[in-house]
Amino acid sequence: MSPDNGHVDPLTAPWWAANEQKPPRRFRVWPVDNGGFARAPVAEGVEFSDGTVAVRWLRRWPTYVVISDRGVEAVEAGYIGNGTRGAIEWLDGAHGA
Repeated sequence: MSPDNGHVDPLTAPWWAANEQKPPRRFRVWPVDNGGFARAPVAEGVEFSDGTVAVRWLRRWPTYVVISDRGVEAVEAGYIGNGTRGAIEWLDGAHGA
């Protein structure tokens, strides 16, 4: 932002600042066994400013999924809410942090 008028300079600011959007943030999905986290995450992902999520499931045959409807909520419902205990770890902090 320019100190004199409070406007974002689109030539020097990150794209999300110029568009008043939140930056993308990364996450991991961890399984939980017997009250403790497993040694390795089962997925890595990115939540984009519009709520869309891209997930890479870390299996023997890795798969990629893009979720545009309900983003992280869909990841939680599909993995953590599917009878599996787990947690999402945000690597870049909360939006606006």
